[in-house]
Amino acid sequence: MPWHSSVTTRHLQILEINMKIKVAILQRVCTSYRKILFADLSALDQYQVKVFIGDDVANSKVKNTKDLEGIDLVKLSTSQFKVGQWALLWHHGLLKELERFKPDVLLCEGNSNLLSFLQAKYYRRRHPEAVLIQWSLGGLPGRIEPSRFNSKSIINRQLRSGVDGFLLYSSFGRDALLQEGVPVDKMYVAVNVSDTTSHLDRAAAIPDSPSEARHRLGLPERFTVLYVGTVEPNKRLEQLLAAAQTSAMAECSFIIIGDGHHIDNLQQMSRELSLTNVAFTGKIESSKLPLYYKSGDVLILPGRGGMVISEAMAYGLPVIVFQADGTEYDLVIDGKTGIRLPAGDADDIARAIKSLLDSPDTARRMGKEGQEMILNRYSSENMVAQVCRCIERTLRNRLPAEETGK
Repeated sequence: MPWHSSVTTRHLQILEINMKIKVAILQRVCTSYRKILFADLSALDQYQVKVFIGDDVANSKVKNTKDLEGIDLVKLSTSQFKVGQWALLWHHGLLKELERFKPDVLLCEGNSNLLSFLQAKYYRRRHPEAVLIQWSLGGLPGRIEPSRFNSKSIINRQLRSGVDGFLLYSSFGRDALLQEGVPVDKMYVAVNVSDTTSHLDRAAAIPDSPSEARHRLGLPERFTVLYVGTVEPNKRLEQLLAAAQTSAMAECSFIIIGDGHHIDNLQQMSRELSLTNVAFTGKIESSKLPLYYKSGDVLILPGRGGMVISEAMAYGLPVIVFQADGTEYDLVIDGKTGIRLPAGDADDIARAIKSLLDSPDTARRMGKEGQEMILNRYSSENMVAQVCRCIERTLRNRLPAEETGK
């Protein structure tokens, strides 16, 4: 019997007679924005989706949403191992649960969920009819990648061997893997966005102008720069505070929304610099976040992150960004939907903010174009469609050439 006989039979049944595709999604945890994506996938007639997750990751922001209703879920007990700076997670019983489900497609995080990915590879090896898709960043802007002959690169190539498709967060991630030799016809981009449908609806439900929103929140009536996210060293918020200190920023308010391990250090820095134009809100309830977005004139992301970009754009804010998670290459079109910082230092940040402060019409135009981009091109519905495209094309690509007419 040819090696592809089981692949051919099952995949032709799926693709030609419209059988449901059984999709196993392997994640460390299920966050609120991922839960919505999984629910949307599960609602499609062509899929039977089951999500496999573990416990919250200790001492991190990697946690399950409290509301896990509405998706077919397997929650596995988790052991955590510390190896250097890496936290390795072992989801007990994962292979047994995969054997019980018998997926046609395994959609799994890569290095961030390494042990589950290795179990998915093992399952794929035992069941060659199954398709394995790695879902990952692909690469990070500004990160110096090792040479192809470096041990880390060799290990990564070994991990990617036997993977049938790659679902990437951004075109940047796709191009990074292309440089590492991954075939372009195995890669698909589903730009990683938040629940844009909800954010667009919330934005439309708040008629307030930025000035009115600031009044309701008790914020100063000044050009308002928002940062939204966790407060950690890789966010590079020291550069934002240094920019706030410059004389050109005296007419601006800087609102830092979020909490994290680094917040005490930043508040101390703010006091030492005698910054009267910077406010720390701490973590706020999600129900209050829309009004804060409406109060802003621009969102700033001086370091890592990404999900917040699509959120802010849904509220009509232009975005200033340095090196985030790669999605800025798709979402932040320099001079059109925001500003991409070339250097990312305090002077660079201050110049970008000043350009919008001096030209409010430009800021409003950028915000409007960004909102239209989210509505028409990079919506959460589009992300679902691109995930489906990846699944179905990867399945079809596994068929032998004589079955596809190639």
